Amino acid sequence: YLHAENKAHHICERCGSFICEICLTEIETKKLCPRCFDRLENDGALQTTKTSYFNWGRLILSLSLLSFFCYGFFTAPFIIGLAVYALFQIKKDPEKRGKASVITGIIFSILSMIFWISIFFIPLIIRMAKH
Repeated sequence: YLHAENKAHHICERCGSFICEICLTEIETKKLCPRCFDRLENDGALQTTKTSYFNWGRLILSLSLLSFFCYGFFTAPFIIGLAVYALFQIKKDPEKRGKASVITGIIFSILSMIFWISIFFIPLIIRMAKH
């Protein structure tokens, strides 16, 4: 292909060019010449070369579940605010995923707040009402 002095041991599976060992690019079970690799990468056709995006859903869901153990009436409002921000980020960029997990995280955060409020404040209110 590019190295005339080298023996071609492979054929590009996309264009049929002969490829020496130096020029060969093996990716996703394909053997490609440099030109075809560059073209497929620029077109976004190669899954393994795509840029991965931050998954807001995993972060929000993890934090919301953690809030059940860490005073959710303090942490859950922060997590809900972060989740709203995450939803706006997901809406701006369709490549970002995790919308369902973010919404689930909001629900868990609300449940966490209710749980911690019931543990701390309802007994306090009952004690105050008895006096």
